Amino acid sequence: MQLKTKKKIAKEVLLLLSSGIITLIIFLLVYPFNWYCNYKSEGIQTLIMSKTIQSDSLIKHYNSKLKQQQWFYEGNIKDFDLEYNSYSELWHRLEVIYNADSIEYKYINTWDKSQIALLNKLGFRNANDFKEFIAKNRITEADKANRSKSDEIKKEISKLNSEKRFWELKAMTKDEQMGFAIKALIIVLIFLYPIRFLYWLIVWSFNTLKQKGE
Repeated sequence: MQLKTKKKIAKEVLLLLSSGIITLIIFLLVYPFNWYCNYKSEGIQTLIMSKTIQSDSLIKHYNSKLKQQQWFYEGNIKDFDLEYNSYSELWHRLEVIYNADSIEYKYINTWDKSQIALLNKLGFRNANDFKEFIAKNRITEADKANRSKSDEIKKEISKLNSEKRFWELKAMTKDEQMGFAIKALIIVLIFLYPIRFLYWLIVWSFNTLKQKGE
């Protein structure tokens, strides 16, 4: 075998090995890429947890008051055919009475024995107990402001969850990593062989035509 032929074969072998090395490098580069994706995802998750705690803290007292209002409403509808369709309607009426400072008057002079008996059954020993219950569970402007802040934080959390999902989907699984490497190998081989040979064939054709014209 002539030295020139050996050199051509050696060149092709080196090109083939180079394509394998390039593919391996691409395969290994997926690891730092996945690490970066996981790093971003975990960072966002930490932020989500922090904001969730903040949101829950802001809304805690608001929700606690709503539960107490619902409890009082449900305790009443078991024994009375109320004219109110929801706990909010009943509570609005109680707040009107409370703001007019009429709880004690209503308790002593207006409400009948069955209503007083129900209040006692629910744990209110006297008018003052009931008044304190209403005062404690009124939704204040501060509560409304905290709820608004909590809702805004929840919107931020929703956006962060979408961003976290984006980075989770960007990270490659083992199968995706292998598929990516194989695609890279195919592309490299296409450039090394068909496209390279086509290029040299075109160059050879032009050189040949040029020689004929001389």
